Amino acid sequence: MASLLQINFCSLSFEQRYEQLRLHHIGLWDVIASAQRQGSLDSALQSINGNRLDEMISRLAKLELVIFNGKTAAKHGQKYIPSYISTSTAPSTSPAYTLSQSEKTAQWNAIFQHLSSIQPHRI
Repeated sequence: MASLLQINFCSLSFEQRYEQLRLHHIGLWDVIASAQRQGSLDSALQSINGNRLDEMISRLAKLELVIFNGKTAAKHGQKYIPSYISTSTAPSTSPAYTLSQSEKTAQWNAIFQHLSSIQPHRI
């Protein structure tokens, strides 16, 4: 997000970071509420409990798109997204995903460039 929005998030408090995302019409949602795993790889996830999105969606009537941060998030989160909301899967920002940072940023940027042509809605 820092690269895409050209904001130095490291210099901001948590509240200021959240506010910057909100001003750019970006919301965050953790797909997995809890799980068990040895190490840090997504492939090791077990006993996964999803983080339902129903309540949030009911408050966000203008929500049109959910972008998943990687294939694992998409795999586990897609079932919580109603069919009338579009989804997209961007490359995982995890360092474990070996795509170069510049390629990840380029792919995320392509999604954001597409969105810039769509009228944004407040989150």
